[in-house]
Parts: sequence; C-alpha cells; structure tokens
Amino acid sequence: MEILIPVDSKKISIKAAVFDFDGTISTLRSGWEQIMKNFMIEVLMNKGLPFEEVAKEVEEYINYSTGIQTIFQMQWLAERVRQIETAPKEMVNPWEYKDEYNRRLKAVVNRRIESILKKDKRPEDYMVKGSKDFLNYLKKLNLQIYLASGTDFQDVIEETKILGVYDFFDEIVGAPPNKMMSSKDILINKLLNEKHLDARNIVIFGDGKVEIELGRKIGALTIGVASREDELGGIDFIKRERLIKAGAHAIIGDFLEKEQVLKWIGII
Repeated sequence: MEILIPVDSKKISIKAAVFDFDGTISTLRSGWEQIMKNFMIEVLMNKGLPFEEVAKEVEEYINYSTGIQTIFQMQWLAERVRQIETAPKEMVNPWEYKDEYNRRLKAVVNRRIESILKKDKRPEDYMVKGSKDFLNYLKKLNLQIYLASGTDFQDVIEETKILGVYDFFDEIVGAPPNKMMSSKDILINKLLNEKHLDARNIVIFGDGKVEIELGRKIGALTIGVASREDELGGIDFIKRERLIKAGAHAIIGDFLEKEQVLKWIGII
C-alpha cells in the first residue's frame, strides 16, 4: 500500500465503502481499452485521417475517460466524426456506436463467462486478487457496501452473479438503459442526500480517475486500485500515474493486504 496523502484518522469514520467494478474487482472486461481503441480508430480512419494522428488522439482520450459511462465515450467519438464531416448526410448516432462497441466487447466477455460456467476457469481467475475475501471481510464488519459502474446495469448484475459477489452489495448502480447519466454521481448523491452519510463516512475504491476525482470533490477517502489486470494484481504504472493525478489518497495493486488497508482507514 502506497500512502500518498496522509489522513487524520480522527477526522474519518467509515461507514460505507463504494467500489468501481471493472478493473477494481472484475477482470471479465480486461482488454476493453484495446477493443475500444481499435473500434474508434476504425471509425475515424474511414474519414481519411492519418493513422498515427488518430491512434494518439484515441489513446489519450481513452486514458483520460476511463471510468465514465460508455455512452459518453461514444458521444466523444460521434462529436469527432461531426467535426471531420463537413456536410454529413445524417446525424451521427452515439448509441449506434455504443451498440457496435458492446457487441465486440461482449464477444470476449461471453467467452470468459462460458469458461466459468463450463468450469474450465474459476470466478477467481477473472477477479483482482483478494477482492472477494476483502468484500466478505467488510460484510462481516457490517459496513455498507456499494457498487457503481459505468457498464450497463444488466451486464453488471449478470457479471457480479457470475463472479459470486452479487450478495455482498447493499446496492448496485450501473449505466441506466438509453440514458446519459453518470451512475457514480447518482450513487454518491444518494448516499449523501438519502442515506444521510457524511463524506467522512465514505471510502471509495476504483481504478479510474472518475470515481477518485468524484470522491475527492466531496471530501471522501479515496483508494486507487492500480491493478495489473493480466496478472490480477500488482501495480500497473500507467494506472498508478492516472490515479495519482486524480488525487487518490493511497494506491494499492490488489486486496491481499486487507488488514493494512483497513487499519489505515480506521475500520479495524
């Protein structure tokens, strides 16, 4: 555990833990960045732009936008296409882009799910190391546990059940169908305004800058999960840099050192 910003334990009283899903707990969607990159490059290359320019722009945007709803990323793509097209014959539809990207990604995810169902793989083979045990430990401590994901809600429900972590969460929030709404903002606002929690009662775990920046904005404790998804743990230095820039209080690569993490945030 790498502590970046010291925390006064007397000023926090953690009652709820909020988790991102993909890359923080689940690796079922590992490799989504490359799939999205290839798709975006394909779309923009059709508009006559040079490959090197497109690849650099797309890579920078994906790194910048990690953690937001897919539809917002596809909206960015649609806007780029509109900027390139001097006289488009019809409006570019980001929902159509999302459907095609999801089709490509789901082909990979479904193969992984099938391998679990056939028992060729275990759920743990597609989870960040120690994450299931960590959630179980928090549950035993009677903490409120929430999941907020930019992935479509029904997909998140299915994948949490496949991995055997669905029952750990008090509430799961994913991207709502056919709506441009931030699931992470929705959940945080609900915790503050309906659950009547104070920001000092909340710790947020995530591998994307969105949830970390949101946590810092409201004054919550934030722990960046810089997981190397191909190895299910350890430090991915690109993620680490992104999470540091987002303002994470601390960085972990996985959840194997749960006692150290929980002692630092004052839960045990």
